[in-house]
Amino acid sequence: MNIMVDQALLEQARIATHERTYSGAIQKALEEIVRRNRFFELLDELSEAAQRGELWAPGFVEENFPEAAAELKREREELARANRVSDAPRTRSSEEGSRRRRATR
Repeated sequence: MNIMVDQALLEQARIATHERTYSGAIQKALEEIVRRNRFFELLDELSEAAQRGELWAPGFVEENFPEAAAELKREREELARANRVSDAPRTRSSEEGSRRRRATR
């Protein structure tokens, strides 16, 4: 396989990775990219679990951090309320109905 790589950048990567060869530097850099990507995927999953309230055992937050529990409950209620409003069917007002656009030819 042949690839075109900036020589100066490749040398910097070789030095930064403490590898003796360019192939080793490329391999280590690719492994690092994959590792970081997996880390951020897991971080996103953890964040989503926390948003759903699935991060702690039931009752843990309420018992140990009542102020935080109240804030989380308020945020969930606001989110649920916003979702209900955005899911409601939209009706056209009489003003909107009278101002229909005509298609151009």
